[in-house]
Amino acid sequence: MYLGPMRLLRPGLLLLVLGYLGILMNRRMVRWGNLTATWPTKGVAAFLVLIGASGVFGLSVGTTVRLLTEVYLLNIALFVLLVVTIRDVKDVGLLIWGYATGVLLVGILAFTVLEREITQDGLARLTGGQGMFDANDLGLISLVALPLTVLLFRNSGKHGRIMASILMLLIPVTIALTGSRGAMVGLVFVGPAILISLHGMSVGKRLMIAFVAATALLIAAPPGYWQQMQTVLNPSEDYNVSSEYGRVELSKRGVGYMMRFPLFGVGAGNFARAEGTISPIIQSRLSRGLSVEWLAPHNTYVEVGAEIGIPALLIWLGFLFTGTIGLLKLRRRIPKDWERQTPERRFLRELCLFLPISFLAFSVTSLFLSHAYTPIPYIMISMLVGTMILVERELR
Repeated sequence: MYLGPMRLLRPGLLLLVLGYLGILMNRRMVRWGNLTATWPTKGVAAFLVLIGASGVFGLSVGTTVRLLTEVYLLNIALFVLLVVTIRDVKDVGLLIWGYATGVLLVGILAFTVLEREITQDGLARLTGGQGMFDANDLGLISLVALPLTVLLFRNSGKHGRIMASILMLLIPVTIALTGSRGAMVGLVFVGPAILISLHGMSVGKRLMIAFVAATALLIAAPPGYWQQMQTVLNPSEDYNVSSEYGRVELSKRGVGYMMRFPLFGVGAGNFARAEGTISPIIQSRLSRGLSVEWLAPHNTYVEVGAEIGIPALLIWLGFLFTGTIGLLKLRRRIPKDWERQTPERRFLRELCLFLPISFLAFSVTSLFLSHAYTPIPYIMISMLVGTMILVERELR
């Protein structure tokens, strides 16, 4: 996307099309049964149906149709492609390496291409640029990769460990450059969870890993970073708490939309329209001579509940519960001696430990961002589906 004329080729869409051409040319690599083997794939199908219904019963059919055709159906196409091409542990490992490599490229872009902007608070943070997620989204994407990178380091050869080591240093640096408070809050949960999960490693080595990661973050922190992080400890001074258009008030109004339209919400992609047409603060702002802003919910849970309805929110929570508690319960069923058997069984056992931490990272940071329709959660769900299928197969 940053190589000038290459942007005209639509590289993401082109690769997706090539992927489908690949499976059409080699039918043996496809496992269509994966689409019905676990409940998360059925949940994604139900979620898609509810999105369509939300458009019919919501505020604007056109907005939902545009969201589906321009964004969401491409995510579903990617999700299906990833799920049906999972045949064995190597395929899941390749999928995780693909995500990790993408985060590595994002980290390189953070140093070489992405520009920085100075916020009103004096923070020099990354800007997304054309075709990229914004700084807060980059923080979420990077944080989700951190537990997976540790998993790859523990289950790779020499070259894989070198690449994973570079990425483990680059991720905290990228998070610092984003200036994202949500990513920092997520790191507070994810960091200790990773250290606790490093079984077989001495306390000293765990503390050394934490020290190196913290040092990388401290060195890379841009001007104004720590002042920005301190606002987390003093929320009353933050506009997200005090302003009518801060995240707290946005979430409250989002819950109101969900209660008003409990079954199908205001329509997928229609939260901003609700803010500009049926928001309870419209008349108050107009009477004071203030503008009415059409804003995104900045909270994935509110986004799902307010735009698609309570049934969709329950499905979404089910994805996150299965990705965390569900996988940890599945790990309890795995014999401990898998650690000493084949590399594939060791990888699966550790995948049931580190993938839940990635889901934890997404669960926490998505409290501050809108990610119901981005590729990230669906890539994670495809990893979840592959893990569930392969572990059950090995147990049988």
